[in-house]
Amino acid sequence: MAPRKLGDSFSAMGIIVALVLLVGSGALIRRALRARSGDGETLAAGAALLALIVLVPVFALVTPGLDALWVSRGAASLVAPLRQPGHAVAVAGYSEPSLIFLLGTDTKLVDGAAAAEFLVADPTAIVLIEGRAEGGFRRAAEEAELTPREIGRVAGLDYSNGRLTVLTLYTGR
Repeated sequence: MAPRKLGDSFSAMGIIVALVLLVGSGALIRRALRARSGDGETLAAGAALLALIVLVPVFALVTPGLDALWVSRGAASLVAPLRQPGHAVAVAGYSEPSLIFLLGTDTKLVDGAAAAEFLVADPTAIVLIEGRAEGGFRRAAEEAELTPREIGRVAGLDYSNGRLTVLTLYTGR
């Protein structure tokens, strides 16, 4: 279930890590049930070793492939082919520092209405609109008689707040 929601790269490494965790946890539980009062240090050391054996491959090999955890990376990839050198990108409703790092410090963090104004001022500009800012963006675009063109979407989990996030890329032309 997690691979379907978080990405498609659930691999053999993920299965191996899960099996190691399952077998190691079982061994620790079995030992804890048989343990005498003085065996707590051995159990703690075993738990720490199991955590190290499992977490290193998870963070190094499995997690980077879970595409839905890297919304900013996906958004930057969507923007890259369309962005003109020296032109800022306006982003409404999503302000993750990782996105600013990937798009550059000239990125404009605005609300939906200001994103529409950004496109009115320069129809060749591009804007990223997060789902919650979409209503304000649409209303302002309609008032300005602007028909933004949807280029693409990136969806994923905003791990800083635990919400599913959808960013839509628009241009004014």
